[in-house]
Amino acid sequence: MAIAQEPLTKGQIIDQSAAICRDLNEDVAPHARKMRRADGLNGFIRHGRRFVRTSRPYVRDLADLTPPDGGRRYRRFVSNTQEALDLLERALNALEARRGRLAERRANESGEAAARAKRAAKRYGLRDSCITYVT
Repeated sequence: MAIAQEPLTKGQIIDQSAAICRDLNEDVAPHARKMRRADGLNGFIRHGRRFVRTSRPYVRDLADLTPPDGGRRYRRFVSNTQEALDLLERALNALEARRGRLAERRANESGEAAARAKRAAKRYGLRDSCITYVT
């Protein structure tokens, strides 16, 4: 027999997402730092892929949190964060294929999705750890 689980309150979502984002920021920080300091294109791509790969399980955990009615902004935060990661990965693929303009366009689109995620996070009232990740 399955036990019905009550939906999380907004406060619980904010608390749990903050913990997830803190761990996420801690785990992706070395990859982000190495991306910024990469000597060449191959290093940048390698660390960028590690950043994306490390981020995905945490973002899935954020998506698993079920907001109460009215959690549209939280869902926007998660979906825009996922979109930003997808676009970053596509930008890295384009860089690897030496398609600079396409990579630049996808990187810009990724930044726009991250900005939308940041706005949704702020409007929902998420803590700084989640806002920092998408910044």
